[in-house]
Amino acid sequence: MKKRTRYSITSVIISLTLLAPALTGIAPSSSVQAEERMKEIPLEEITKKETQTSKPEEKAAFIKDDRPIKQVHKKESSKRSKQVEEVDLKDVHNRGILIEVKESSSFSADAFEVNERPLSEVLSQNNFHLLEVKENQDYHHVLQQVKEDPAVLTADPDYISESSYVPSDPRYPGQYQYDSMNMEKAWNVTRGSSDTTVAVLDTGVYKYHEDLQGVVLPGYDFVNNDANPDDNHGHGTHIAGLIAAGFNDLGIAGIAPDTKILPVKVGDDEGEFSDSDVLSGIYYAINKGADVINMSFGAYHQSAAEERALWKAYNEGIVLVGAASNEGISGASYPASYYPVISVAATDRANEPAVFSNYGTWIDLAAPGVFMTSTSYLGGYTSMSGTSFSAPLISGLAAMMKGENPDWNPDEIQWAMEKHGQIPDGSRWDESYGYGIPDAYEAITSAPVNLTNDVSNKQESSFHLEKGQPKQENLDTPNDSDWYDFRVDHPTTVSVDIDSRSDNEDLVVVIYNRYGERQVFDSGWKGNGESFTFEASPGKYTMEIYEYYNHWSDQSYEVEVNWPEHPSKDEIVYEQEPNEKASSATQLSYDQAAVGTFDLNDLDYYQVDFPYSGSVDVTLASGADASHIDPELTVTAYDQAGNRQTLEAAAIQQFEQDGVTYHTATIEGITRGPHYLMVENGTGEADRNENYVLSMEYNEKTFPDVTGTWAEPYVSYLSKENLMTGYPDGTFGFHDAITRAGAATMIARELDLPLKEADFPDVPSRHWGSEYIGALAEAGILSGYEDGTFHPNGTLTRAEMATLVVRAYELTGESTSSFPDVKAGSWAASYIDTLTANDVITGFPDGTYRPNQAIKRSEFAVIMAKLLSDEL
Repeated sequence: MKKRTRYSITSVIISLTLLAPALTGIAPSSSVQAEERMKEIPLEEITKKETQTSKPEEKAAFIKDDRPIKQVHKKESSKRSKQVEEVDLKDVHNRGILIEVKESSSFSADAFEVNERPLSEVLSQNNFHLLEVKENQDYHHVLQQVKEDPAVLTADPDYISESSYVPSDPRYPGQYQYDSMNMEKAWNVTRGSSDTTVAVLDTGVYKYHEDLQGVVLPGYDFVNNDANPDDNHGHGTHIAGLIAAGFNDLGIAGIAPDTKILPVKVGDDEGEFSDSDVLSGIYYAINKGADVINMSFGAYHQSAAEERALWKAYNEGIVLVGAASNEGISGASYPASYYPVISVAATDRANEPAVFSNYGTWIDLAAPGVFMTSTSYLGGYTSMSGTSFSAPLISGLAAMMKGENPDWNPDEIQWAMEKHGQIPDGSRWDESYGYGIPDAYEAITSAPVNLTNDVSNKQESSFHLEKGQPKQENLDTPNDSDWYDFRVDHPTTVSVDIDSRSDNEDLVVVIYNRYGERQVFDSGWKGNGESFTFEASPGKYTMEIYEYYNHWSDQSYEVEVNWPEHPSKDEIVYEQEPNEKASSATQLSYDQAAVGTFDLNDLDYYQVDFPYSGSVDVTLASGADASHIDPELTVTAYDQAGNRQTLEAAAIQQFEQDGVTYHTATIEGITRGPHYLMVENGTGEADRNENYVLSMEYNEKTFPDVTGTWAEPYVSYLSKENLMTGYPDGTFGFHDAITRAGAATMIARELDLPLKEADFPDVPSRHWGSEYIGALAEAGILSGYEDGTFHPNGTLTRAEMATLVVRAYELTGESTSSFPDVKAGSWAASYIDTLTANDVITGFPDGTYRPNQAIKRSEFAVIMAKLLSDEL
């Protein structure tokens, strides 16, 4: 197979300059001014909360991976790794490596003996660096070393994008595309809005063209790093005209003539693009508040940094449109094939698939793309073909819809276009058309999608599935996902069966255990549903169902979960006893003993209020004859919400002493507050009315990596107060840095602030700390960075800690001491001084404070414990 490593401008030159006759008879329209656009679409970023329980051995192959599932799970390529593949250096711009550095981490190019090249300001602000590997160095070896650097988040060659053209007939064919899209009727409703902007990431725009007057905004040229994004190639001007050429009796008509164009030059005079310039353009469009980004270029290499940037744009409410590419193959092209991007294929005058257009299960929409006449960068008009010129028709229509419905998010806009898409044979979806060519009038006047009864797309509000009870549901919009949960009460094999009623859906299922670990199941292809089993321990599981290529369907799927009955259960059902259900549990202090009775197939519930986090040794004593008690006896702990605190009790040990049979077990992961203890008599082999005695010995929580250290009393105090917990392996993370979200969560809990979802673009509602971060922001205790972000997973610096703590607890006071590395008048100086005055901090032995150093979990625990306890 031929190796492809370059972007291609997705178009074909058909003619040179051609003067077109003026268009007349365009229907008048009314426009609707756009209001403030939607800002809060949750990112498909899944970050799991630290568990408060110890982790027993899990039979199923669950793994921990905090990357967004839709970035991890790819059919077109193998699992992304840090192993460097062979790179053709002629496809790499100036032997460059584009890297993204992790938040709060530092990177030095000197360590690799490479040159660091200038990079756009917008990328520098987003932690990117551009390295140039010297001629006498092994490029692949350096790239491998850079990828393995712990400070590096992504590292990719700075690939070159390249245009490809095929000359053809110079005839002027007219603008037939508007018949295919029912535009004249749509223009009676709107011609777009001057408050709506389409960012054209391309070769620039010739803003002086007679048909583009008044619609081209000031933009930027990332190729030459100046504010003059003029077009010396022609591709970008052609696209701009298709979107916004005026209704002015001159030349052609754009699809959305009242829409503004933001020219972002990322392609040079030869039609070549570098990844670093494209990435700069995406962030620039985000910062400029674009409503739509048009990307009429494609390649067959993926970029983790580019995908992250596009998710950020999507999270800002920006509609993303990409051309499917022109090689007539089913290979997925990028950026069109990234999840948040609408992938557009091309059709001809007869609404048949264009012979050059790529196709496949990843196509979303189609639009005319053969002999498309538009504005030339030399003045006048040219005719070109390619999916490059199908994409701007969709971008223009999206802009019109945004003007009419300013509060609609990208998924709703894409859904309306696809809902009213048309395929010649009447099918609902096709690999060459996606959902078809949209009827612009129907899309613009469409009612919003009805999500009243939609299963939640958030894990925290999942729909509960009962065993053996099927549930019918739809994936209602692009990027929709449905979350379910179910509880398993004993070790078993769980079966999941999903019957798909839609022939265009390729469903994917992700199962999460209570530790945030997951398994991905995707054995079936389009239209086949999914059916699988996995080994489960007792506890709560959550399940996400989504469509692999971001598609949706009017036809439902049916999901059902099942597992065998508990092997110890009997079909005999007895009348309820007083303590047989949690609602009527027997109240018990953790230092008391209780006498119970083993009735056949009995469940005995006790409610116990534990003062601190820790573990509990449970002992049951029975009569001398051990056969009276089932050896499969279990004891399980639940919190008040019914969430299981442990998967199951540790192995029940049995021994006899002085004629009494004892059964003992240790239940780990107990947290402060009320719990239920459930005693279950396994297979029911005990005689009725056989008594037992239940006793408990409470153990405070300890951490092996804290025991015997200077921080032990402080960590112990916070653990008792349930303000800081450890990791699933039982450790505390003594030397680990505390994250900004972790610190915010702890303080918000301690202050008992009303929870509120965070309003930062990089804190999705799914993030476990979102409501705690939002609570502190609402209380005025914290804000964010200058660009409006919060960086929840970034480490908290010692300077930020001082600011957060002083504001949260309204500390006052001045100190006479100072630190040589804290500049007077700096933003954190007064907060650090106040902490010193309150004897909360003293600094390091060398007299410094080290304000920019990340603070460790153990250090943060000491500071918080000193603030909250009079005894420490």
